[in-house]
Amino acid sequence: MFTPTIPTLEAHANSVLRCAAVAAQTAGEQLDGTSRTLVILLMHLVETAGVMGAVRWSASTRAAR
Repeated sequence: MFTPTIPTLEAHANSVLRCAAVAAQTAGEQLDGTSRTLVILLMHLVETAGVMGAVRWSASTRAAR
C-alpha cells in the first residue's frame, strides 16, 4: 500500500490550490460587480491558503532539524 509522504501531500495541495486560483481568476474575468468581487475574494483566500501552507511546512521542517 502506498503511503504518501508529507512533501508529496504538500505538492498535491499546492497544485489543487493553484488550479482553484486560476479557475477563480478565469471566472472573475467573465463577471462584474458584486459577483466579480466575491470571486476575486475567493481567489485571494485560495492564494493566502497556499502561502500559509508553504510557511507552515517550512517552519515545521526547520523545527524538525
